[in-house]
Amino acid sequence: MRKKNSLADFPLTLLVARQPSRRGSDRLYYQTTPEALKDLRRMSGLTQAQAAKASLSTLKEWQEFETGRVKMHPAIYRTFVLAIPKMKKALRKTRSA
Repeated sequence: MRKKNSLADFPLTLLVARQPSRRGSDRLYYQTTPEALKDLRRMSGLTQAQAAKASLSTLKEWQEFETGRVKMHPAIYRTFVLAIPKMKKALRKTRSA
């Protein structure tokens, strides 16, 4: 059974590596293209600044990820994707207040 809000649930995600771990489960690494990253951010309703905050990076780094100047590390991408539901919830709260 897959976890809810798994990275595999996002349509713009590419599995780039699968590394077996000692415990028997595989460690998966995900990556995306700059265009797909921008689309994912827009579909989530986030600004670049909010996406940078969600991925624990700076605004400048985020802009470089979206332009393709710098390749996003899979761990940063994973952090961003898993933070999207929390960011959406926070946005709804601030808009309703």
